[in-house]
Amino acid sequence: MNAISFWRDSVSFTKETLPEGFSGKIMDNQSFYFQTIARKYFDLRGAPFFLSSNELSLVEKWEAAGIPLRIVLEGINASFSNRRQKHGGAGPRRRIRSLSYCERYVKEAFSLYKERTVGRKSAPAVKKDKKKEIRAAVAQFLKEVPQQVKWLEVPYGRVKEILPDCSEEDLERAEEDIEGLLVSLSSSEDKKEAKKEAVDAFPDTGHEDFQRIFHVILIKLMRGKYKIPHVAPFLY
Repeated sequence: MNAISFWRDSVSFTKETLPEGFSGKIMDNQSFYFQTIARKYFDLRGAPFFLSSNELSLVEKWEAAGIPLRIVLEGINASFSNRRQKHGGAGPRRRIRSLSYCERYVKEAFSLYKERTVGRKSAPAVKKDKKKEIRAAVAQFLKEVPQQVKWLEVPYGRVKEILPDCSEEDLERAEEDIEGLLVSLSSSEDKKEAKKEAVDAFPDTGHEDFQRIFHVILIKLMRGKYKIPHVAPFLY
């Protein structure tokens, strides 16, 4: 799936509709999956009505894993309900800032769903060693970093050094730092290609959210083009 189709088939800017001027059409099951998850999340979280590239990748991961839409929504509801119980009342402590917070609840809901489906309790799944997977992906990337993104050797080298003793929060911060570098240090050629796709997807370049669309598409384009691995555990 290329950057344009991924963006068109993923989320809307508001809880109800796509923004005026957006050229994508919501017309298939995949689109409905992304749109419905985004709207539910926005309804519960509130502004900003926008998913990051990592959040989009997480939804893509759920879809690829075959998690039914209603199970994802059940997990998202449970995560917000749990958060409210732990931090009653309004305020910043109660706020969920990333869809990654919901991942554990979505997985739990999916496990229960599978147990109900087979009519008996399934054998415990083997827990994935996400840090081991990340370390392998990082090591493979560092073996032959594309010349166009040679500057990624430094941040990925640091990730390799801190694994496996770092926390998941350390890796999530590293993911954010890497994405910031992808935006700020990308070549004019990659920026030009991403901007063309962004304009095709959303012609209103004057819209306040255009720059964020452009950044999401640029990051997705570069990750695919140069095979740049993720380091955030929730994406494994």
